[in-house]
Amino acid sequence: MKAKNIIFLLSDDQGAWSLAPYGNPDVVAPALDRMAAEGVCFENFYCTSPVCSPARASIFTGEMPSQHGVLDWLGGGAVRKDAYRDLPLDREKALTDLIPEVRNDPSRTTVTYQDTVNYHKYMNYEHGPIDYLAGHPFFTELLQQHGYTCGIAGKWHLGNAMEAQKGFSFWRVVPRGGTPYQMPDRVVDGKPVISYGYSTDVIMDDAMAFLEERPKDRPFYLSVHFTAPHDPWRKEDHPQELWDLYEGCDFSSMPNLPLHPDQVLKRSHPTSPEHRMEMIRAHFAAISGMDRQIARLMEALEASGELENTVVFFTADNGVNLGQHGIWGKGNGTFPMNLYETSVKVPFLACGGGLPRGARVRSLCSHYDIFQTVLDIAGIPAPEGALPGESLLPLLEEPDRERDVVVCDEYGPVRMIRAGDWKLIYQYPYGPHYLFNLADDPEEAYNRISDPACQTVAQSLFQRMESWFGRYSCPQYDGRRFPVDGEGQMERLESYGSDKTVFLKYGLSSR
Repeated sequence: MKAKNIIFLLSDDQGAWSLAPYGNPDVVAPALDRMAAEGVCFENFYCTSPVCSPARASIFTGEMPSQHGVLDWLGGGAVRKDAYRDLPLDREKALTDLIPEVRNDPSRTTVTYQDTVNYHKYMNYEHGPIDYLAGHPFFTELLQQHGYTCGIAGKWHLGNAMEAQKGFSFWRVVPRGGTPYQMPDRVVDGKPVISYGYSTDVIMDDAMAFLEERPKDRPFYLSVHFTAPHDPWRKEDHPQELWDLYEGCDFSSMPNLPLHPDQVLKRSHPTSPEHRMEMIRAHFAAISGMDRQIARLMEALEASGELENTVVFFTADNGVNLGQHGIWGKGNGTFPMNLYETSVKVPFLACGGGLPRGARVRSLCSHYDIFQTVLDIAGIPAPEGALPGESLLPLLEEPDRERDVVVCDEYGPVRMIRAGDWKLIYQYPYGPHYLFNLADDPEEAYNRISDPACQTVAQSLFQRMESWFGRYSCPQYDGRRFPVDGEGQMERLESYGSDKTVFLKYGLSSR
């Protein structure tokens, strides 16, 4: 197979439920609609963990969180605070991001990043770069070793963001999970840079720069990691033209349920009907803004004639709830952390590179399959070792092909298995546990864990889940050993039990 270019588009906190190819009538995303219509749409695709950093680490390593040791979103270890010291800002452009005492002081004509809300919200927990995934190779490292030029534009959120690594030679990253839509900070050539544009547009500007600057005589890999449609979900975060796309929309696709009865809600939720509509509308506006930039990329590929030799993937790091199950947020929107379909099922689309048009795949698949898939497309043999995934290339070439697999998911001590139509969620050590038949109950409204008629199924799933995790987990990274509660991981797990505390309750909002 001739080496193909690969572009990997990754959104931030987006459930499969939010796109038209998965049944949503409200979202305005024509580029993604076209990608599904002219490519391959996977109907049952899962993240490995319903929170940013563990899911992203699994995509690039092919390992489960309990193999690579990133068990929660990373709250520290991305940047050096001294690199941001006295970083000058344009006062007028930064006005809305300044802390109140600076914003209301007209005598302060000179301001720096330290004067912003974002510095005080996120930087206080940064104590220098941490290589969380040292010793865990990314597929991009293997691509680089086999002649690919690799670039990344957008959200990193996997620790050390100050230097290019993991096979990437082009490195323009949004370092952390918490990033504003307006005035995002990025790391470019090892230095922090403050941008005054809309983050989604800035990220695509960087991606387009890579396409222009890359060597034209070598195959390339490009990661485009959007910060959309992650919260905050506020009107003022988005350009008016995106907000106006949803003028008059009643968002009938969105549930309006009472708050979840069994779990503690940990994230902000609507305080009024108007607030609820603003949060939903902002989420959809962010998706439309991302779609607008994807259209820009696809048009450039078509104009250059590159699309036929480029496989383009689109997925999200994890799902999210906007009222589904009475939850607002993703897996750590509740305690214990939840693994509902809306939190763990993500869109996965593929097009270009001669792939079938208008095809749909129904087989169960997961982010841990991407590692093998990318290497297979590039014609690179997979490394030795126990990896849970398998290449999706046979399904991309023959979408009607079926494969007999189970899909597992985890978030700290909470584990899940899906086999066929049955799904078991086991919330170590707290409970309650859940058993759903997704064919009869796609909304997961009826927990059958105590149904006498389902005990054989529940026990069989539990044994399969335990066997699966026993095969792939590393004992020292087993999520059941750590106090993961959705509030963030601040150090490598090797620091657990030392003078450093890995999981700290800072009271930060989820990233």
